[in-house]
Amino acid sequence: MNVKKQYNISNDFKLQVVQMVLDGVPISQVAKEHSLTKSTVYTWVATYKRAGSFNDPPSKVEMVAELIRLRDENKRLTQENNILRGHRLA
Repeated sequence: MNVKKQYNISNDFKLQVVQMVLDGVPISQVAKEHSLTKSTVYTWVATYKRAGSFNDPPSKVEMVAELIRLRDENKRLTQENNILRGHRLA
């Protein structure tokens, strides 16, 4: 049975690897130089391009607060939309 080891790799190291790729170094070369798989490097690059950083994800409290804010905004926009629809029908 194969068991994968979990490594705690710093965000600074990930950023260094991603920066090499963004500077034009081929992913295969970067992966080989740092003893990484190409898929790991691809994942880090994609994550960086999508999020712009490797900061830790928001806490549960922050996520709940954002969810509440978005629900309130959605309710307000739905109400505004219904008001505008009413004016168009009249």
